[in-house]
Amino acid sequence: MPLITIKRALLVALVLVCVTSDAFLAQTRVLADWKLLRHLADSAAHGAVGFCVAAALLDVDHFIEGGFSIDGATHLKHRPFGHAVTFIGALALLVHACSPRDVRARRVSFVVVTLLSHQLRDGMRLGLWFWPLGSTPPIEYLLYLMLELVLPFALAAADEKWTTGASPGREERGFKYVPQERDEDVGQNDDDDNENDGGRIELRVVSS
Repeated sequence: MPLITIKRALLVALVLVCVTSDAFLAQTRVLADWKLLRHLADSAAHGAVGFCVAAALLDVDHFIEGGFSIDGATHLKHRPFGHAVTFIGALALLVHACSPRDVRARRVSFVVVTLLSHQLRDGMRLGLWFWPLGSTPPIEYLLYLMLELVLPFALAAADEKWTTGASPGREERGFKYVPQERDEDVGQNDDDDNENDGGRIELRVVSS
């Protein structure tokens, strides 16, 4: 299947997940008396939008702030530390510093996409929190959808550009068989012709 077709399919799937999950969470007839169900559905929506469990794991900070109890986690008076955009920036810098060069950009992109997609959904109600400066106004729904769609593709393009830009200076390793040269003896018998020629395998490093 062509890559452009896969990208379009993922784009449509992302829009459907955003719209259907938001519509489900907006109705109150089922979720009004089931706060735990609402929080679980909201976390599942975060994970679906982020397309991995890491996006939903950000809600662990609710339990940390709430003393590891469900009642405390669902009745916080403030936003927990992990829901600050500055937390994502600090974590991305830490991942950048601790990762090998060849996978650095991909790991940073993973952190930003999974966690920022979570915070963009929360930003529709509370805005984006830039600790210690404060929060932005709530994000309009159409702007939220546009940011959710642009975020993964923008970081994928940046990751590809970073990888392509770093490739000219990288080293290529490979094995090469090098036969050993030897002088031919006039009185060499027939048995010597069947012996190993003494070749060796070398590891070569070529800078491109």
